[in-house]
Amino acid sequence: MVTRIEAEAHLPLKPLVFQILLALAAGERHGWSLVRDVQQRGPFSRVMPGNFYRTLRGMLADGLIEESDAR
Repeated sequence: MVTRIEAEAHLPLKPLVFQILLALAAGERHGWSLVRDVQQRGPFSRVMPGNFYRTLRGMLADGLIEESDAR
């Protein structure tokens, strides 16, 4: 879990990071489902897979999200 002080170090959030966090607020999701949600919800009409998965890896490394063991 990220503390408030740790979270503030990531502000301001990049728009794609913010949209991913919004999509994950409803619960666990797989990558393709996140892409569709981000494209439908936000200012991104198209999300490039390389950029998207690089962003997810960065969010994982920063502790903003965590990978689920359930598949």
